Amino acid sequence: MVLPIMFSRRRCGSSPPILRQIGAIYRHMSGYAKFYFRPAEGEQIKTAVHIEPDCRSALCGVVLDMHERPVRDALVLLLRAADDGGDDMILAYCFTSEDGSFVFGPLQGNALYLVRIFKSSVRLRELEIKLE
Repeated sequence: MVLPIMFSRRRCGSSPPILRQIGAIYRHMSGYAKFYFRPAEGEQIKTAVHIEPDCRSALCGVVLDMHERPVRDALVLLLRAADDGGDDMILAYCFTSEDGSFVFGPLQGNALYLVRIFKSSVRLRELEIKLE
């Protein structure tokens, strides 16, 4: 059985705190930087990072049940939608956090994406088998 799930239509001010923080980061994101580091034991590192222009997008969302409660551990799939009638391609997946939030990005602008969300109400239990 799959539970009915809907996207939140909340305004940013009423979103869960983590989603507000992520939304603020991605909404104003116009640059990008990446670097690796491995500190030595007891070492303090000071650095300056120069970002390159970046026009990629992101999707930040919240999954809610029919009673407007956050849905934890829902499977969220991000697919590249096939414009030509072919098969959609899975690009990424994640599970919603405790507050029902999920994030995908960076995304290519003007590309068509499809998001599918699944939450099963099936309860799993472990079965102990004893060999005779």
